[in-house]
Amino acid sequence: MAMDMWEAYIESTLDHVPGAEDKIVFDRFHILSHMA
Repeated sequence: MAMDMWEAYIESTLDHVPGAEDKIVFDRFHILSHMA
């Protein structure tokens, strides 16, 4: 599942999903917006 890059989403995922460090994928829109 791809997710937003909002820090609250990342922190919650890391707190509640076992092995989240290896599972988080950011959506293309947010990656490209950070590159612009």
